[in-house]
Parts: sequence; C-alpha cells; structure tokens
Amino acid sequence: MSVQVLGRRSSWIRWGLLGGVCLFVWGCLAARSAAGDETSPQASEPEAQAAQTAQGRELFTREWLPNDPRAHGGDGLGPVFNDTSCVACHNQGGIGGSGPGSKNVDVLSAFRNEVMEAHVIPHDTSVTESIFRGLFGLTTPPRPPAPKAKRPNSDHEELAKLHPGFRTARSIVLHKFGTDGEYQPWRVKLIGHNDFMRGSDEFVQHLVIRISPDSAGNTNAPQAAARATAEFERQQARGLLEMRDFFTESVRGNFRLLTSKRNPTALFGAGLIDRIRDEELEAAAARKHKDFPGVSGRVSRLPNGKIGRFGWKGQTASLFDFAMTACAVELGLHVPDHPQAGLPHKADYKAPGLDMTQEECVSLVAYLSSLPAPRERISTHPAEAEMIRAGRTLFHSVGCAACHVPNLGNVEGIYSDLLLHDLGPELGDTGNYGVFVPESPGAPSAEPEEIPQFTTAVAEFETPPAEPKDNAPATQLEWRTPPLWGLRDSAPYLHDGRAHTIEEAIALHGGEADESSLRYFRLSHQERQQFMAFLKSLVAPEG
Repeated sequence: MSVQVLGRRSSWIRWGLLGGVCLFVWGCLAARSAAGDETSPQASEPEAQAAQTAQGRELFTREWLPNDPRAHGGDGLGPVFNDTSCVACHNQGGIGGSGPGSKNVDVLSAFRNEVMEAHVIPHDTSVTESIFRGLFGLTTPPRPPAPKAKRPNSDHEELAKLHPGFRTARSIVLHKFGTDGEYQPWRVKLIGHNDFMRGSDEFVQHLVIRISPDSAGNTNAPQAAARATAEFERQQARGLLEMRDFFTESVRGNFRLLTSKRNPTALFGAGLIDRIRDEELEAAAARKHKDFPGVSGRVSRLPNGKIGRFGWKGQTASLFDFAMTACAVELGLHVPDHPQAGLPHKADYKAPGLDMTQEECVSLVAYLSSLPAPRERISTHPAEAEMIRAGRTLFHSVGCAACHVPNLGNVEGIYSDLLLHDLGPELGDTGNYGVFVPESPGAPSAEPEEIPQFTTAVAEFETPPAEPKDNAPATQLEWRTPPLWGLRDSAPYLHDGRAHTIEEAIALHGGEADESSLRYFRLSHQERQQFMAFLKSLVAPEG
C-alpha cells in the first residue's frame, strides 16, 4: 500500500474521531440542558406548589385514626381530641369555613368556691343585668373586688388533682373525646351534670314578665324609641338565655368549675390576614372615630412582643402557629415544636413520636394560605342591588364600620380591624386558656395564674386590667373583631355560637358597641331589611 493511500486513511480516521468527539460533546450538552430544564426552579415551581397544596389538602381533610399508619412513629389521633379531622370543624360554606355549634370547644375555668348569696334579682335592674346576675348568682351590682391576698400555689396544686392542666392555668381546654376507654367516665365525673340553672323555671317566668312588649309602656321616651329599646332588650334576653346551654357549672371541693365554649372560626382568606403588616394594625389602633368616641380598639400584643391576628382573643400571631396549635390541641397530633395535648387522668403518658413531619406541616399551612377570600355578592337585579347599597351605607352610619372596617391594609372586603374591643360583661369570658402537656425534662414552669373568687367573677370582668392596655393580653371583656366576609354562611354567631341569628348577635354587642347596637334597633323596618340585605351579600367563596 502506498504512502499516499495510508496518509488519506489516517486523515479520514482523524476527521472521524474529531466528528465523533463533537457529536459526543453535543449530546452531553443537550442532555445536560434537558436535565437542567426539568429541574429548573422556574419550570418546576408551579408544579411543586401544586403538589404541596394537594398534600396540605389531604392532611386537612384526612380522618385521623388512633395509631394511624399515616403517622411517623406517633400515636395518630389523640390521646385526647375534639374531632377526627380539620374539615370536620371547618366546613360551613365550603372546606375551610366555620363550624356549627355542635363543634364548639369546651373551656373549663376554675373559681374559688366561697360564700354564695341567695338567688335574688332586684326588680329595678335592667333586663340584661337581671339575666346576667341571675345566671351568675349575684345579688348586688358589680363592684371592684377587694384587694386579693396572694395565695401560695396550693390552689393550683389542689386543682391539679382534678385536672393537671390547672397546675399553671386557671382556664383549660376540656377535650370531648379520648382514645383511652377510661377518659369519658373521668370527664363526666369531673364536670358532673348540667346543673347550672338553679331554679330555672322560676327564673324564666320572671324574665317573661320583664321582657314582654308592654315593659316599654312606663317610659317617657317617644313611642318609636321605646319600642326599639324594648325589642333591643328582648333580643338581648333571648341571647342571654342561651347561656344556659353555653355555661355549665359543677362544684368540686373548694372550687367551682365553669364550662364555656368557643366556636370554630372560618379560615377563608387566612393567608391574606397572615400577611397584613404590623404597621397596618398599629395604624388601625391609632385611628380615632370622631362620631363614635367610645370605640377604642388595640392590638393584641402577645408575651413575645408579636401582634396577634388569629383566634377569638387574637391570641395567635401567625397562621402557622394557629394551624399547628389546632393540630396539637384539637386532634391530638404531635407535630414539631407543638406537643400534643396530654391524657389528664394518665398524666405520665407521652407521645412515642411525631404524627406529622415539618414538611407536612408546611404543606398544611400552604393549603390554608391558598384558601380564597370571600367576596361581596354582586346582584344583577337593580332593586336588590339598591337595597344592598343602602344597607352598606346604614352599616357605616350606625357605627358598625368603626370596628368592622371594610379594608385593612391591602386586604379588601375583610370588614374587620383585627383589634381587641371591649364588648361588655354579657359576652365576658376567660381572657386566655391553656392545655395540659406532659412536662419535658428541664422545661421551665409557667407562672401560675391566681384563682379568683366565684362571687366576684362579673366584677372582675368590669375591672380594667392593672397593666398598661397596650402591653396586656386580651381581658375577659375583650374580643378580636371577627372578619365579616362570608358572614351569611357562618352561623351561629359570636365566640360561643349562642346567637342563632345576625340580629341576636347585634343585640349582644355591648361595651364599645352598645350605642351602635341600639342605633340598629332604632332603624325602620325597611332600613333593617336593607341592612340585612347588605350583610347577607357577604358570602363564602365559591368552590
């Protein structure tokens, strides 16, 4: 073979090798580029978010079981719980809505059982006062309590024998169910029967006389105003009589245990509420109401300095903490940094492991953040649209919008300032409540709350807090303004669900809202229809 032929072959081989190398490199770069496209954060972000939200929805709607295989080494549902899923208590108007009265949480508060006076109602007291004093066994107008001597922790130690949660708190969650067969008999023994309304038949007969339509006949006020006042009091009376179903009492040794309730709140638009800036809430608290000088809301400042946005008392700062506390307390799920509620009659029981991982907790909160905010229903019928418009104007003119502000920060249609307002003793209830959790080794012990005397319960409600208001947690009289968006689909109303209708809820607004409540009942029949047409245009989000 000639040298020339060999040279040509060598050249072909070199070019062939070079081409092969180029093809190989091009193929590697193409493959790398394709792989990069598949894992690119921009390309995968929507899919990752959708997967995270789907997992959160599954966790929200899941029916948990004791020793659930879905748990991660934990004990699943319980050992104490109020229901078996999140959606069981949050479903009115759609997944994530509020809950009916049957889903109320029981809160147990302790009072020292000292001298109780006879059950007498002075005839010259108002209807509201007579009902409230009758319910609480009081015979004299509320008065500031005498200075209380500091007691040692013996009260809490004695109460802890009834329920270990009383070791540090005077109000605790009393769970409805337990996975242990001994829990239900123990619970019944603790709170006894529903014997709160002593002499209730005689009491109700007295009220029927006091709240009859003729009760306004002795007033010198104009007839229309007198009728409005009488109806206002009748609505108050109806709501206050519901307290027989929402407050129960039992006597245990040196203490009286009073059970009250909390109604599950709607979670629609919770992500928007979570993102409202502190500055917006502080600005709302600083706002003055020239036409309603009695309205003076304040931010709920938590012990850690954060501002509360969630809960009836504004006791929780973030949606994440709100959701995790609900998992731990309402379902008995052991989650990171939020231990599950303990078994009160077997105080040494501890969770064997986690029920949800941190990733799952984040997914659950991501789903809650995605829940849409309710919007006002826009009517296409001219006459109805005009009624709603007129009702919205009346809502502002009677003063409701002083607290239920339409927009807060960038959140439109919320109808809340998320501030704490004094609503009077008729709605008064414990300012905060805890839950029993088995102590971990080395955990710091909380400062025990003083146990008040039962006979000064109402007086205590009417006594302003000793601490500066801006730095104190919610008092017994204060409640966070609940958003009104979705109102139509969120009955029953108020913190314990005692108001079956919107008008009952309005009538029971006392304290700062007392004047606005009375103004509503002074509206004409047509104006009240317009007012209700507006409120009932605030509906749950579709789908």
